[in-house]
Amino acid sequence: MKLQHLNPALVLLWIAVAIFATNTALLWDWELDDALIYARYIDNFTEGNGLVFNPGIKVNGLTSPLFAYLSILVVPFVDNAKSAIMLVSALAVVGSMLVFYKLLGRFFIEEKAAAISALLATMAAASYVNLGMETSLFVLLFGVCLYCYLKNAHILLGVAVGFLVLTRPEGLLLVPVLAINTFLRGRPWPSWYCYLMPAAMIAFQLLFNGLYYGEILPTSGVAKLYQGESGLWAEEQFLSSLLTKFHFGFTATGNWLSMFVLLMCAACSMLVTRANEYLILTALFLVFYTVFYVVLKIPPQGWYYGIYFSILWSYVAIGVAGIVEQVSGKSDKTANRLYGLPLVILFFTFFWQEPKLRDTVGGTVRLDYRAIGVWLASNTPNNASIALVEIGTVAWYSEREIIDILGLVTPEVGEFIARGELSAWTDVYQPDYMLVHEPLWELEVGLYALMERSTVTEVTEFEFPGFRLKHVVE
Repeated sequence: MKLQHLNPALVLLWIAVAIFATNTALLWDWELDDALIYARYIDNFTEGNGLVFNPGIKVNGLTSPLFAYLSILVVPFVDNAKSAIMLVSALAVVGSMLVFYKLLGRFFIEEKAAAISALLATMAAASYVNLGMETSLFVLLFGVCLYCYLKNAHILLGVAVGFLVLTRPEGLLLVPVLAINTFLRGRPWPSWYCYLMPAAMIAFQLLFNGLYYGEILPTSGVAKLYQGESGLWAEEQFLSSLLTKFHFGFTATGNWLSMFVLLMCAACSMLVTRANEYLILTALFLVFYTVFYVVLKIPPQGWYYGIYFSILWSYVAIGVAGIVEQVSGKSDKTANRLYGLPLVILFFTFFWQEPKLRDTVGGTVRLDYRAIGVWLASNTPNNASIALVEIGTVAWYSEREIIDILGLVTPEVGEFIARGELSAWTDVYQPDYMLVHEPLWELEVGLYALMERSTVTEVTEFEFPGFRLKHVVE
């Protein structure tokens, strides 16, 4: 193909994909504590122990079954389960970049402007800090749902919605959003049979949960609701966390000036009147999504916010298109020149931020938890059980039975937390060891209950600043 026949927008898109792929390769050792919960489930499954966190104990800690299933399919092609979740998550980021590019370029703006969304995504810290989680898969399927809806591809929309809900239950909030828009705009309603596939997909998953785990709903999801009910995370409000973390979503250094410019560009998206339906759909979904977390008081986690950033990048792209249209009038030549300005700014910003991004994101890996897990694997019996608060990394590296004080993978504990009975788990479970922080966290007061009914000694060989390991003997 001759150079002059190349589509500039596609060139920009694949540059964005190449940059993301390079960064992902450089950050391949990135580990998110909750992501390693998925990895341990998948590792146990591939080792023949079943889809469980602790071998021999069936508890459903998978709030994203589709992400887990896709990761299982990938395991044979990579080194281990940790690499599998990273690969699935990374491919989903690329998929979301492509889908939003296609969505914007197909319905609302020029492809050159649509590529800006992908460039922002590949430069954003938010695209990397959630690697290993289902966040990018959720964003990808959200974009697919909108594309199918706007094309009136109702059968495919039903399938996409089913996958969206199996990725994260909050995806169900998109259904009333689409229904409201369909009613207000007089769009054609899907035929009755279009609802069968998503209903069957969700029903099958719930049936599997009930037959395999003995509970229809995932223990981890219910535990998060209990955590919200407890009020223990009251200071970590979803909205306040969104505002304090939002600027970090783009720049590795948390530069508010960059975020201000992006928000101003996003506000200009209202200049593109043909994109009004998209703006309303996405804004209404974010309202429903935010209300869901705020009302239920679910403790905020970084991966809940990925959808905000992806929608913001699309608003910025539409806004840039709106600004260019207003300034250039009907002159294509002027428009092409104007598009060059934001692209130059983006590439300049990239070279400024890129080294900082990798250092910042890569530096947040919990090396202390990794080292603790390795120490436990070498210095405790193979059949030892360990109680602790943040379980993912320690569990992955220690390969020991885990008692989760937060109740994500340990039954009944979530109910105790909801009632504020932070020591009640010790009435049901007695670990061989308990890992606690120094000073003791509020959630770790169960240590005192263990000390009242058992002999608890300090493991003096365990020397990690900020932590203590207690040996519990009946």
